[in-house]
Amino acid sequence: EALKHAGYANDADVKVKLVSAVEIEEKGAETVLSNFKGLLIPGGSGERGIEGKLKAAEYARLNDVPFLAIDNGLEVAAIEFAKNVMGLEDATSREFDEQAKVNIIDIMESQKSVADKDGTNRLGLYTCKLVDGTKAREIYGVEETAERHRHRFEFNNKFKKDFEDNGMVFSGVNPESELVEIAELPNNNFYVAVQFHPDF
Repeated sequence: EALKHAGYANDADVKVKLVSAVEIEEKGAETVLSNFKGLLIPGGSGERGIEGKLKAAEYARLNDVPFLAIDNGLEVAAIEFAKNVMGLEDATSREFDEQAKVNIIDIMESQKSVADKDGTNRLGLYTCKLVDGTKAREIYGVEETAERHRHRFEFNNKFKKDFEDNGMVFSGVNPESELVEIAELPNNNFYVAVQFHPDF
């Protein structure tokens, strides 16, 4: 619904077609996605369909297809970039593999000691400082914004410099925690991944 309303505001007729990540796993991204003019990986959780989401993110990146990733979508985009651009074959999320050594996405430090996870997500409105000269700053038109969150896992900042050295730009960061809020690829026409929920 948010996409349709954004279309109305911009005199664009947005046609949304849902695609199963499992279908992309089985048939390949080129076969399933070649007729789309843009791709969105929405929020979600769990490992089901993750390989299809990774293939969709790679397809968008390599073919310069307009791409928006939300919440879990940012995590997928980061893992795909780590695997296929940075050569970190074992890159993953602690959500998918608690014993993994290359956790590009990790549980928040404040939650590592929490035994009962119910209701302990990062919830609500958080500040996002936007970096000059980025797509995010251009879109928002301000230095700082606030967006709503609902998640537990975050981009692991120990990999931040390696990502930047390979061309990813972290265009939005929470000023209090330094957590990544927005990542983008400036060499693509539109490739933006956000940790929050702009659809809210």
